[in-house]
Amino acid sequence: MERVHLIKKYGPCSCEAFAESGAPAVVAAAGPAKIIPGSDFTNRTTAFFMTAKYADAIPFYRMEKMLAREGLAVSRAALCNQAVAVGRAVGDLVDAMDRDMRKSPVVLMDETRVKVLNDGRGPPGRMSFMWVSRGYRDRRPIHLFRYHPTRSGEFAAKLLEDYRGYLQTDGYSGYSRVGQSPGIVHVGCFAHIRRKFHEAWETAGKTGTAVEALEIIRRIYAVESELRSRLESGSIDAQAFLSKRSGRVEAVVAELRAWLGSASRSVAPQSALGKAVAYALGQVDKAARFVEHELLTPDTNAAENAIRPFVVGRKNWLFSGNELGAHASAGIFSLIETAKANGHEPFRYLEQLFEHLPLCRSLDEREALLPYRLLPSDYAEN
Repeated sequence: MERVHLIKKYGPCSCEAFAESGAPAVVAAAGPAKIIPGSDFTNRTTAFFMTAKYADAIPFYRMEKMLAREGLAVSRAALCNQAVAVGRAVGDLVDAMDRDMRKSPVVLMDETRVKVLNDGRGPPGRMSFMWVSRGYRDRRPIHLFRYHPTRSGEFAAKLLEDYRGYLQTDGYSGYSRVGQSPGIVHVGCFAHIRRKFHEAWETAGKTGTAVEALEIIRRIYAVESELRSRLESGSIDAQAFLSKRSGRVEAVVAELRAWLGSASRSVAPQSALGKAVAYALGQVDKAARFVEHELLTPDTNAAENAIRPFVVGRKNWLFSGNELGAHASAGIFSLIETAKANGHEPFRYLEQLFEHLPLCRSLDEREALLPYRLLPSDYAEN
């Protein structure tokens, strides 16, 4: 449906009193508030552009060609500038997400590569990284993306500065430093342990003893699936869930430890299975800690799922032009992926956000528009 905004203008008045008042010759009503002040595009159109790229993985160069077929001359540069401007406009919301993330009892972290053409570090196109954290406010999920030129563990420590709670990650050594910080309980990931054994099983032609480890790990997941289903259905409460899960999982983990100890004495260390055993021995104690909190699961798959849309998009748009664009992308991805995790349709959420954010008079009003504080039903009838 086409939307037309009529802005009335009045003046000039020819009376003597008006001439002496010093008022402007022509007075115009205020136009609609925009997420990007002075933009040629409506908030709805800007929401469409952002959804197309960051939710549907359509790169701006392809969008430019699609619009041209409809007779619309919108350059790739104009679309990039839109993204950067949106990134600035939502910056304080992303900062609020960061503050809430640091208060979450549980944080999952992961990272993936991103190529930035001009990052000020030398030859263009060097590899940088997009970091993602998953946490909760009032049990509602938050997905926070942050760009950084390196994969340094120092940046992970900065992201979780002053954090107290459970940190769940894969076995990347960059998380070790922050995992040892006071007040942090570092939790590992059974999915990564399982992945190593699955690779060893495939290397051996889908035969061999790696299948024994896979079967033990499968039983850990079976316990998790059964008890979480009962928790979500209301047949057991949170306390019973934690108690039952702890007892049953710890028995299976003890069996896995015994199997790993035996395998470590009989498997060639440099074989695929030997490497899988060594990795598991270094991670199993941390991975087993997931039983300590209701919001933890056996793995970091929720964080990997959050970062997957970025990876899909990266295959299409290949790189960010500069660090400014990468930071803007991180902010927009944070809002869209958090919106999706909380049941929002991404375009509808961005449309509502862009319409209401410019009208907010306080930070509290702005933060009330965060996707984990706003319900889809709050604007379903608008």
